[in-house]
Amino acid sequence: MASNSDWHGMMSADPAHDLSARQHALVLFFWVAATLLFTWPLALNLKSTPGGDAYVFAHSFWWFKKALSSFANPFYTNYIFYPEGVNLAFQSGTFGNFLLTLPVTFLAGPIVGVNIALMLTFVLAAWFTFLLAYRLTGDLLASMAAAFIYGFEVVALFETRV
Repeated sequence: MASNSDWHGMMSADPAHDLSARQHALVLFFWVAATLLFTWPLALNLKSTPGGDAYVFAHSFWWFKKALSSFANPFYTNYIFYPEGVNLAFQSGTFGNFLLTLPVTFLAGPIVGVNIALMLTFVLAAWFTFLLAYRLTGDLLASMAAAFIYGFEVVALFETRV
């Protein structure tokens, strides 16, 4: 059984810092390119919804934009279940996605914001999985494989319906 000092030694090694900024940029570019490939032709049609839950997210993005623009509470609306309204605080994480794409949503609208958020989920999931796997293993190929498996899992790709 590994002692605490063994685990500490493994975690204190930081091979991710061994990668140059250029290598980090190349890996990130790879995940952006893979996202464009796997979600094609979404990048060409950012103003159309890919279906599925995108309609729910588009409504949420629209409401968050409207609420923030009018200084209303973004976590409560009576546009749903009128006249009582509904608490949106426990809705499936759409506020975080909205904040991530806030400028895009305000400039281009909620549908474009949802589509950018959708594509960012693949890029960021793969990117951060790569960083974690590389930190733990120091193996570039294994880290890329882990990032691909996690970042582009089949269920998530199927749910995008692109």
